Amino acid sequence: MDSEENVLRRKIVELLRSRQLTSEELARELRAAGLLKNPLVFRGALADLVREGVVLRIPSSEKMKFVFTVRNQLKPSGQSR
Repeated sequence: MDSEENVLRRKIVELLRSRQLTSEELARELRAAGLLKNPLVFRGALADLVREGVVLRIPSSEKMKFVFTVRNQLKPSGQSR
């Protein structure tokens, strides 16, 4: 059986594959999905993903907060779509 943290880690990565989110936005999405039972477990899971290099924390001047994204989702500088 998966631990609460492992379930959160998978869902965080899944959410960040589609768009960049702040920690508050991530928490809101997880809460809506019924997965956020303990905010400390969420914060620990997100911090671990950042430390492991799976998730990147990027300053956003638009949101005036840090946003999170999955490492391989980031476009190299100078490239636009």
